[in-house]
Amino acid sequence: MKLKIAGVAALFTLSACATTSGRPIDDSKVASFKKGQTTRTEVIVALGEPNSISRDLSGNTTLAYGEATAKQDPKAYIPLVGLFFIKPSMDSHACAFTFNSNDLLIAEVCNSTHS
Repeated sequence: MKLKIAGVAALFTLSACATTSGRPIDDSKVASFKKGQTTRTEVIVALGEPNSISRDLSGNTTLAYGEATAKQDPKAYIPLVGLFFIKPSMDSHACAFTFNSNDLLIAEVCNSTHS
């Protein structure tokens, strides 16, 4: 009986195998941003601190946001079955916002993937 309980507990533990990095991006907030009007400060207040900040030679600043989640099916831990038949899945969502030297939004690119 103890062995069955341990097996069920292990199954529930493995069923929650997911790793997430980054921070979720609120698409409703992104939709409210307007080119030429939204400032860099407004984006940071709405979405939080970016994952990265870069500047180009012309003085433009780009804020990059992203989140990625990798999930593994618990059957992947079954010897041989998991090795050949079960593939992990990956979901990602990323956005980059570019601002001119006056800190006004001039470009926005968002992308989501699932594999």
